[in-house]
Amino acid sequence: FLMEQSMDIAGRLGCRGVVFHTGILANLWMEPYLSTWVKNATEYISTLAGKYADIDIYMENTFERDAKPLVDLMKEMNAFPNVKLCLDYAHASLAKTPIEEWIADMLPYLGHMHTNDNDLKNDLHGIPGRGQIDYRQFKELINKYKIDVPILLELNGIEAQREALEFVSNL
Repeated sequence: FLMEQSMDIAGRLGCRGVVFHTGILANLWMEPYLSTWVKNATEYISTLAGKYADIDIYMENTFERDAKPLVDLMKEMNAFPNVKLCLDYAHASLAKTPIEEWIADMLPYLGHMHTNDNDLKNDLHGIPGRGQIDYRQFKELINKYKIDVPILLELNGIEAQREALEFVSNL
């Protein structure tokens, strides 16, 4: 219900896209749970994607261990060009799966990215360059995989945004 409400509001505001977290519970990484999530998400998101065909839907990784459930979802959603993935680079950096594997797996379906900095243990939404994420590697991977999607610096406050933009612009 909340996703449909968000899509309805986005439509009334003329938004081009909406980002949703998966809602996958991080500690339930068992095949029956994940396959059920993919099945249920496919059914629900297909309905949303059809009803709101003019608005992109981006499914963002949150605290998953790897990109597999998101990729499985996208394989089921191939009839809906308005459904894409949003790679939250900072969230993926918290997982044990190497960040390059996240990018390689999600790339065919990637439509948007988020980033900020953290201590590689907690989702801190810190200013890039102040935490532990290797932003030189970030830039190298963006170039290596020729990633050309919008990247949101997900921070609080104008000053934090300015500092982050200056930092990433000078990489």
